[in-house]
Amino acid sequence: MIAIFEVSMYCASDRVDDLEDTLARAHAIAITLRNGGKTKSELILESEWTITQIIALLPSQTDIHAIEAAVTAIGCHGLTTRLIDRSEWAEKLNRPQIDLVVGRFVVGDPLPSVESPQIPLEISAGLAFGTGAHETTALCLEWLARQNLNGKRVLDLGCGTGILAIAAMKLGASSVTAVDNDETALSIANENAAKNDAKISISNQLHLENQFDLVVANIYADTLIEYVDRVERILKPYGLLALSGILESQSEQVKRSYAGIRFDPVQLRNDWVLLTGLRQPQKR
Repeated sequence: MIAIFEVSMYCASDRVDDLEDTLARAHAIAITLRNGGKTKSELILESEWTITQIIALLPSQTDIHAIEAAVTAIGCHGLTTRLIDRSEWAEKLNRPQIDLVVGRFVVGDPLPSVESPQIPLEISAGLAFGTGAHETTALCLEWLARQNLNGKRVLDLGCGTGILAIAAMKLGASSVTAVDNDETALSIANENAAKNDAKISISNQLHLENQFDLVVANIYADTLIEYVDRVERILKPYGLLALSGILESQSEQVKRSYAGIRFDPVQLRNDWVLLTGLRQPQKR
């Protein structure tokens, strides 16, 4: 059995960012956010949650006592920890959840009930990131929905569950490529694409000879900086770029790294930012 720690707790929603930072420093494999209030049976935007339930997956070598002390200091309550098998975690995350409304999208598993002009996204997370609940995913979904993707070639870099790639396909993109270096994420993205009847290309390799009209990357800031040359190479002149997974304190460093992009004003939500901009043609 491959064992890992499952840690569950509740905290005021305005302390979730502090908690996520703590869990990230502990090398959390996955973090899931759920509405922890009394209105769990209702459709409710994450921004309206007052209490958030956080369920995290941590490596088996984690100092759980240190985690318990840190989350208690943040003000969390109802803390539980247990050692579980990876397969149990995946099964638990794939149980049906209450539908989540994110802009034009209704995200759920199984297929959410929707009313036109809402767009349904049937997403199972498993061990991958991206259910629409986190600020960075929500910002990307809302931004995608404001773009005209008809006939556009789109890349979702660091696709996780494939939620952004699937959303782009449903918004009219002519082709969508989803790339991730995590084989588990690729497997889950494939499953989600099939559930949504979304014909997207899923790969563990970024092919630099390809050219895209729009690139969206919701990953860590240091990885975005590491990939700057590759991203600017595959994004067409005047192509659109969206970068997230970035804390407000990291945004200027990321922007400076992408010298070939003319950025729009930063979009901020609970200390997380979305950077969007236009690829400038190279000067001759």
